[in-house]
Amino acid sequence: HGFAVVTGVIPSAEELQDLENDFAADLDALVDVDAVNASSAAVKAAHRRYLEAGPGGFPLKTVKQHLTKAAGFVLKRCLAHGRFAWKVRRHPRVHAVFRELFPG
Repeated sequence: HGFAVVTGVIPSAEELQDLENDFAADLDALVDVDAVNASSAAVKAAHRRYLEAGPGGFPLKTVKQHLTKAAGFVLKRCLAHGRFAWKVRRHPRVHAVFRELFPG
């Protein structure tokens, strides 16, 4: 078990931005806007920050409490099957890295 970090796989800032936009769209699809609108001012402000800053603006408290617990958030909310995940999986340079790591 484990992971490896391979840098430089996505060749351009434009492609990286497209991937981040896909991840943001996947997260956006999970938000119950009616529940946000019915919530406290703090929740509304956190949602506004997220909308303005994208995934990097996701409230840190939420990240620490919910998003990092054994990736449960990702699994339970099907983010592993979202636009972002599938675009990364299909990227030819990601395939090239796997071919190098696991030849044959």
